[in-house]
Amino acid sequence: YVKRSEPSPVASLEIRKPAAGARLAPSQAIVIDLVAVDPNGDIRRVEFFANDRFIGKSEHLTKDAVIPGRPREHFLEWTPTEEGPYRLVAKATDTLGNPVESKPVLISVGPPLRWVGIHATRTETTEPSPNVRVAPGVFTLKRTVAVEDPLTVFLEIEGSATPGVDYEK
Repeated sequence: YVKRSEPSPVASLEIRKPAAGARLAPSQAIVIDLVAVDPNGDIRRVEFFANDRFIGKSEHLTKDAVIPGRPREHFLEWTPTEEGPYRLVAKATDTLGNPVESKPVLISVGPPLRWVGIHATRTETTEPSPNVRVAPGVFTLKRTVAVEDPLTVFLEIEGSATPGVDYEK
């Protein structure tokens, strides 16, 4: 009879916040929220890195019972000193002494992006005819920049309709 040993389940670290792709305001504290799971024990210390530079740690120094596989939350409040892209990673050591690393979360720090959007407010209309009043289609433009601030936008309209004939310019 040969008994094969099963490999030990692997521990994991998952950064839940900030979300991947988030654009965060400069000089504002960012809360990094992470969940650590160790099927063989408990992860009580996690180190955080931004672009491979150590930015802080989270430690649970409690004497509560170790329940293998119980998720443990870790938090770090971090204020970036520079604008730009950041690659956030968390690292720890599991109960068996193995290194554990989270998947990277890519974020950027900087002023909010300026954007303009167009939305069809009234989406249905019909072709005009001599004896029929037609409610025209209506589009609404939205922007993140104050109306008082100048903003150049290039808009191209395509289709078979003729401006000034089929619709008001």
